[in-house]
Amino acid sequence: MRTKFLRVLLAPLLFAVGAFQTHAQTKIAFAPDDDLETIRQKIKDNGYNFTVRENWVYNLSKAEKAKIFPLKQLPPQDQRTIAPFSDSSLGMMRKAPAGFDWRNYNGHSYIGAVRNQKRIGSCYAFAANACAETTYNYRYGLCDANCVDLSESYLVWTLGSASPYSAHFGGGAGADYEYYELMALTLAGPPEGAIGIEGVCSEANFPYTETQPSSAVIEASKQFPRILFKAWGRVYPQNYADTTEQIKNVISTYGTVDAAVLTTSAFSAYSSGIYEDSYTTPTTNPYYYSKSNHAISLVGWSDADQAWILRNSWGSTWGENGYMRIKYFSAGVNFAACYLEAQGVAGQYSVSGTISGDTQSGVLVSVSDSGTASAASNADGAFSVTGLADGTYAVTPAKSGYTFIPDSRTVNIEGGNVTGCDFTAILGGGAEFDATIGTSFVASFSQELGRKPSIYALDANDKKKTVKVTSSTKDFPQNYADCLWTAKGIPGNYALWVKGKSDGEIVNEQIGEVTLLAPTVESASDDFVPGETIEIVGQFFGRKPKAYFTYDCCGKSKKKTCKIVKGSILFDPNSGESSLDIFVPSFPKGTEEGTILFWIDSGTGAGGYP
Repeated sequence: MRTKFLRVLLAPLLFAVGAFQTHAQTKIAFAPDDDLETIRQKIKDNGYNFTVRENWVYNLSKAEKAKIFPLKQLPPQDQRTIAPFSDSSLGMMRKAPAGFDWRNYNGHSYIGAVRNQKRIGSCYAFAANACAETTYNYRYGLCDANCVDLSESYLVWTLGSASPYSAHFGGGAGADYEYYELMALTLAGPPEGAIGIEGVCSEANFPYTETQPSSAVIEASKQFPRILFKAWGRVYPQNYADTTEQIKNVISTYGTVDAAVLTTSAFSAYSSGIYEDSYTTPTTNPYYYSKSNHAISLVGWSDADQAWILRNSWGSTWGENGYMRIKYFSAGVNFAACYLEAQGVAGQYSVSGTISGDTQSGVLVSVSDSGTASAASNADGAFSVTGLADGTYAVTPAKSGYTFIPDSRTVNIEGGNVTGCDFTAILGGGAEFDATIGTSFVASFSQELGRKPSIYALDANDKKKTVKVTSSTKDFPQNYADCLWTAKGIPGNYALWVKGKSDGEIVNEQIGEVTLLAPTVESASDDFVPGETIEIVGQFFGRKPKAYFTYDCCGKSKKKTCKIVKGSILFDPNSGESSLDIFVPSFPKGTEEGTILFWIDSGTGAGGYP
């Protein structure tokens, strides 16, 4: 009886497995080097419903494809330190709707335009950032034109060159299966602890580049405001068949997911329709280590098509405007789906203001305490950061090539919105400073210069005025200089520029503005008498001035030069204040009574004291 009972149970199970294997064997696999004619024939023979055509990825040489599709490497067993993030709520979530798309959620898009990684293996950064951007946008109510655009270069070149991240991803050489690029976006950092540069800055601060920037550019990028996330996790139900429903729940709950696929010639040549292939079954345990060579993101799904909406990083000319509809499980797309969880504050209030000055639009304004919320300014310079609760926050603007006055503001939210949080943008990569001509000041700039730089000022007519660099260091690796400007010039505002060499290239950039004041006389000895020495206090800019007084004689106004007593000029370089002892000559005979005016002329203008 037991034998018969076992046979009754086993027979249907063996039939089901056999049927699956027979079905899989009927599908002809795509090969890496299939030509278009072969791909189209296989599509037809397999009964698939998508089209292919030539595009820039399909047309790459074998060597070029090896760069853009670096096969992920399995880390040694003893280095597999990141366990799947456990979220017990994933298995208990509501049943997902029949369709979902972050490009059109309640009439709004929560993700920006498709990007292009170009000819290096940086897909992992684009997939991670697509995941980060949608998660962050949804968390803080940012959509359409207000969506954040995060820097792939910061992941690829800055985080990717720092230990321990460099052992798992870096540059254009791809990433392994451990998803350290997602860990690098979180507060926690790797298992041994954060290294202090986690998170990601805006694309405006660090635009994408295929080639590795200089060390100075990488170091400078660490100073930009960054967005951090609370945690990351894998979609890893014990039963692989459950991944589809759990991925749907993660997408609709958190945002776009970061996933991996195994590309073929057919995948590269995809043009439209519902992509499908025979690579649907895991090949390793755990299954998220199954073979893959390309990172993508999933922004939604359609049960009607039984397909994910896949976002690629090959530009908008590939596929369906940069996207692909891909059958559930095809190309191993279900194997390694991951997500990010946003952190920070949430509430009903906002902080708003205006950016004015040398730029208005595209300034990323971050509002942070333990978390970070941000928004970009529009064409009029207006910004509004929403989703804030009561508390004290630092409001910081940032845009590559600009400094801001002030560099940050502190605001308190107490039961209402905060308005009027305004900033002035100044063209130039240095830190804010406020200098008066003739006073010493520190000029800051973004580039590391290999030798002592030259600094100069330009007036409204672009006429150069020399600025003295008082630092005596011959080798000048710092990005600041002690300066003193005692140049002659017309009072007014001047643009301050720095010129030097950085990594063999000439650097010539504006670092701020300074103001040249007219000389002023603040006080003089009371009741001075011609023929005596008096003291004059004012701002004369550290140069020996000329002094004279006017008087009335014979019905005419006349001028007589005063003698500056030798050694009596006391100049304070920090305030520009001078104290002079001058000898006032006696009045000539025949001088009529009248108003006596005393003047100081330092060559840049004149200041009077009656």
